[in-house]
Parts: sequence; structure tokens; C-alpha cells
Amino acid sequence: MSPLDVAVRGAVLVGAVSLVGFRNLRLPQEAREVLLALALLGLALQHREGYRLRSGADLIPEEAAPLKVKALPSGEVFALEVEPLREELDQRLKRLPEDLRWPTEPIVLRANESLNELYQKALLGKTERAKLKREREE
Repeated sequence: MSPLDVAVRGAVLVGAVSLVGFRNLRLPQEAREVLLALALLGLALQHREGYRLRSGADLIPEEAAPLKVKALPSGEVFALEVEPLREELDQRLKRLPEDLRWPTEPIVLRANESLNELYQKALLGKTERAKLKREREE
């Protein structure tokens, strides 16, 4: 990414990671902690890479400026840094019981036959519409 012509002194990203939402998953505590670590790592990685805004502009954080988050209701501010979060996630994954670990083999998802048929029909529809449009333009 390359910087745009406009600079701002600060920006506030508003969002929430709900611990209540994690509790509602009804997973063991260790699994919820892994998911929380993964979510926080995702936020830190996104911040490091920058943000594509709806207006077509990019928001690029200053070099080496970690994402700062506020824990509520305490109001305590934390810096989310990629490497410590990655290490934390790795440690938590190692402590998970075997039956809760992610598979090491790739998971391949395949559409069933009816979905394949619908997709093929949609493609044919686009092709036919494009052909008709070309014929009209000639």
C-alpha cells in the first residue's frame, strides 16, 4: 500500500469482542481462550496491514504503532502486538485437549450436485446475456 494525499492525526476504530458471546458458545474454557487469542491476533494483524475503507481510501497506521484497545468496564488500555499474541495463541493451542485441537490435514469443502447445477445455470445465464448484448450492439 502507498499513502494517500490526506493524513489524519488519529482515528478511532469502534468494535467489540464480546466475552459473553464466547461464553454462549458453550465450549470448554480452554477453547474459548484460544478463540479469544485468535480474534485478538486477527485484530492486530489487520491493524499492521492497514484498512481498506468503503470510500476507496486506505488507512495505514504509523510504523510500529500497535493497536490500542480498551477493556470495558475497567477502561484499561492494552496494546495488541502481533508476535506476543502469536506466541500466546501457540501456547494455548498446545494446552488444548486433543479432541479440541484443529485438524492438521486440510479440510476440502465440495458443493453438492444441486449447488453445482445452479452454479452452471448461472454461468450459462451470464454467457447468454453477454451474447445478446453483443448482438444488439452490432
